[in-house]
Amino acid sequence: MRTIKRNYPHIGWVISFADGCQCGDGTIYRAAGFVLTGIKVNKSLLRLPDGSVTHKMTQVTGKNRAAHFARTGGSWSGQGTPLDGYQMRYIYFLDPAARARLVPKEIAYAEIERRGAGMYRGIARGKQAMAEAPSEQRRRSTDPHAPS
Repeated sequence: MRTIKRNYPHIGWVISFADGCQCGDGTIYRAAGFVLTGIKVNKSLLRLPDGSVTHKMTQVTGKNRAAHFARTGGSWSGQGTPLDGYQMRYIYFLDPAARARLVPKEIAYAEIERRGAGMYRGIARGKQAMAEAPSEQRRRSTDPHAPS
């Protein structure tokens, strides 16, 4: 962060993502002073039939990517099953004045545990870990008739 601040003074913040499906929920980001601004159920990482993991964007490449997602409403046509887990979005402010421009609301770190999103290498942790499986949350978010 010091290097970015020193060499690129016009940069106001750094955004990064913690992926509990593969790594962790961002313990290091929290320790480093990043602000939590998003927690969402994974819909982007897939386990392929051969056991490997890929991101949905790798299944549609090249110039047709934007057209494909516009045509399909954001879905992809590849194989695979979404990994159960959560993704967290963190922001680190290099310029304190930039914090005033933060559009998403800051989320308290405790919200990770409250939502059952605490994870390490795809395994839930915490008192309320995975109270509702992400696969069930994913189903409810895509099925308009599912009970909330």
